[in-house]
Amino acid sequence: MMKIEVWRGQKTLRFLYFRYKDSSYFYLFNLSICILVSLILIFQVVTPQLQNWFSIRDEEAATLQKIKILRENISFMSELNKDLLEKNRRLANLALPVEKDFGVIIDAVTMAAAKSGVSIDDFSFNLGLVSSISGEIKIESKSDDSTMTKLSLYLNGDVDKIKNFITQIGEKLPISQIELVDIISDDVYISLLFYSKPYEKPLILEDKPINPLSAENNNVFSKLSRWDDGNSSDENQVVNPSLTVPLF
Repeated sequence: MMKIEVWRGQKTLRFLYFRYKDSSYFYLFNLSICILVSLILIFQVVTPQLQNWFSIRDEEAATLQKIKILRENISFMSELNKDLLEKNRRLANLALPVEKDFGVIIDAVTMAAAKSGVSIDDFSFNLGLVSSISGEIKIESKSDDSTMTKLSLYLNGDVDKIKNFITQIGEKLPISQIELVDIISDDVYISLLFYSKPYEKPLILEDKPINPLSAENNNVFSKLSRWDDGNSSDENQVVNPSLTVPLF
């Protein structure tokens, strides 16, 4: 019985084939089958291969770009002036110390006072806090990991000397910021802010070029260098004992 059904099926297919093989329906049927098979091959085989090829090409281009940037960075660092680099590092460290240095602060204040001719009453110094009649130091932490040292001074001197002191302290390292100037009785109260900040971890990315200092940053270092040279000249000067300012 099963053989008879198979034979009938084959006969039916043969009959349909010979009946429609020369018709447009048979052509459209074959064309549809070919298109369907082609689409399956394109989406299942060709498209993944193309995606893989483009991915490999993108990775190759990115790797070549990283190699190019690394070579440029190596060339840039090898051509750096080591002496100038060390000088700029030293200037930056003097202007913004990596840690609190109260001695440097007192030296800057003393030098500015001596050169301007003002006097500082009864100034005493202790780590973290100066508890005296004329000055106190307070430590405050900022959110950007820098530390602020607030120095309050009571100065004796006329207006021109006070203005000269403000000019002198503003042109000495470390960098200071005047927070407040006020007149209290016969003295002038000045609040100075000094900052310190630890070194940041250098961030050198393999796909990012190292850029040289901008013109603005170079101008900053030039100004710091002039202030440093001025401080060095002041330190090398022989000061007349009669012009020194008593701090204690």
